[in-house]
Order: sequence, then structure tokens, then C-alpha cells
Amino acid sequence: MAAVAKFRDDNNGSITTGGTSTAYTATSNQAFDTLAHLDQQQITIVPHTTSGLSPTLNLDILGAKPMRQSSGVSLPIGSLVQGTPYRFTYYNTAGEFILHDGVAAIPGNFSIGGTFTVTGQATLISDGSSKWIVQSLRQAPQVSVFASGTSQTYTTPVGALYLRVRMVGGGGGGAAAATNNGSVGTDTSFGTWTAIHGNGGVTANTSTGGGGGTGGVNGTGTLIARINGGQGSSGGTNGATAATVPGGAGGDGVFGGGGAAGGGTGAAGQAGAVNTGAGGGGGSNGNGGGGGGAGEYVEFIITSPPATVTYTAGSGGNDGSAGSQAGGNGAAGRIEVIAYFQ
Repeated sequence: MAAVAKFRDDNNGSITTGGTSTAYTATSNQAFDTLAHLDQQQITIVPHTTSGLSPTLNLDILGAKPMRQSSGVSLPIGSLVQGTPYRFTYYNTAGEFILHDGVAAIPGNFSIGGTFTVTGQATLISDGSSKWIVQSLRQAPQVSVFASGTSQTYTTPVGALYLRVRMVGGGGGGAAAATNNGSVGTDTSFGTWTAIHGNGGVTANTSTGGGGGTGGVNGTGTLIARINGGQGSSGGTNGATAATVPGGAGGDGVFGGGGAAGGGTGAAGQAGAVNTGAGGGGGSNGNGGGGGGAGEYVEFIITSPPATVTYTAGSGGNDGSAGSQAGGNGAAGRIEVIAYFQ
């Protein structure tokens, strides 16, 4: 029972050190007579003064041994605060006292030799003159997709460092087999950036596919890529005969493919893939209508983005109507906004 009591008293915070801030001394209740007997034993001390750089502890006059936060890693200056209990285990092979539960306080400068990972948010406070907010590097980007809307408002998420935007103008409609041309799409915009619409296909009297969008404006920010919309294919012609002649396929866009052409007598063209800015396919009969052109694609970065940005997602052009021989509608445009954080 007496031995248990001595162990208790050695770890209940009743041992106050002497010596200096870098060379502590202390006397245990168990009165260790050799370092070998001290091996892997615990001792709790209360520093009489806050520690200096690389402090040591001379316990029971057995010699000064380094106090460390892990094996071979000395305690930084100010790690042990006056009047605060700290528990150590002594390891005789390495000749060092290892602090339990890491470093309790670092009032001075702190150097990171490895990787510093923060999950979520952390506030780092200096000596009282400054404050820094460190946002997690693992915070996922925030993605927003818009496929409709005129003069709408995008609100930049709080803390976003920059925006990466991908967008395409509306696709042109496919032409009917022999009567009506397809309509043009409308432009897409985000702030001062624009992506131009695709043009409608022309009936088989001239059998011309609609041109793809091109010539948009580069606004404030950094251009990554600008790609002309794909042109619609021309439809076939067969004069006065009634043989099946296919229409022209819609122009392809970066986000998806153009509408398929009508391929039979009295066959309508197909619409472009939804919200891709692709062109609609041309209708088919004895003649084939031209496919609509795809909208222009642009990708860019806005650094230090404003709090709000006005955007318009371009609409797709209508098909050239002619009953079962109609063209396909052009696909509406698309805006993808990816907000990146620290």
C-alpha cells in the first residue's frame, strides 16, 4: 500500500520543480536510485517557471535528461507553462522523458516541418496583434448548373477564391424537308463573357446545314478555351422523285451531340441533346433539310469574383415545321459555374 501511495503522490500534481527554465530539478516520492529503475515509470511535475528552449529534468539527482514531445524531438520554447501539471514517462534506452498528450502550449513561434492539415475551419491567434482564418484545403468546390433564365443573378459563395465557368450558346433548329428553315438559337452570357448561338438549318432547296456559333466576347478574367460550335450537316436532294433522302444531322457541341436527321419518307429530325447547345437534325422526305448548327463553347476563370454576376442561358432554336417532315429543335445552352475555395 505504501508503494501505491508513493506512485499516487508522484502523479497527483504535487511535485513542484526547482532549477531553471531549461534545467529543471525534482524529487520523487518513490526515490528512484538508478536510471534503470526509473525506466518506463511515470512522473507528474508542476513547473515553477515556464520552460525555455529544450528543457531537461534531473529527477532524484540521477542526471539531467531531455524532456521531449516525441522521441528525439525536443520541446519548443514555452511548451511547459508555470503552475500547470505535466505527466512524463522516462525511457532509459533513449535517455529521455516523453510528454504525455503532446505539447500543451506554444506561446512563441511555431515551425511546421511536415504537412499541416486542417479539416473545416481553424482560427490561429498570434500574440494578440493578428488573427488568421485558415479554411480547409479539402473543402469541395461548389458546382452550379443553369440551363434557362434571362438576366438572372448568380451569387458567389462566401469564401470563394475564383470561379471556373464553362458555357455554350443555344443550338440552331433543323430545317424541314422542303418548306421551313430552322430558327437560330440565342446567345449565352455570364457577366461580360458571351457564347454565340448556332444557326438554323436550311431546307433542301439549297440543302445547307446551319453554321455553328462563333465570335463571342472575352470578358473580365482568363480565357481557357473558346471553341466554335459544330456546323449542321447538309440534307440530301433527290429532285422530283419520292425516294427516301436523309436530312442533315445537327451540329455537335462540347457538352453533347447534335440531333439525328430524319432518315425516311416523311421522317422528322431529332432535337439536339438536352441542354448542350447542340443543333437539331433536319427533316427527311424526297429531300432532306439541313441540320442546325451548335452554339459556341467558352471556358474561363474569374479571379476575385464579384458578389453577384448576371447571366443568361441561351435558348435553342425551333425546328422548321412541316408535319412529319419537320426538323428537330436546337438544344438550349448551358452554364456551369464551379466555385473554388482555399
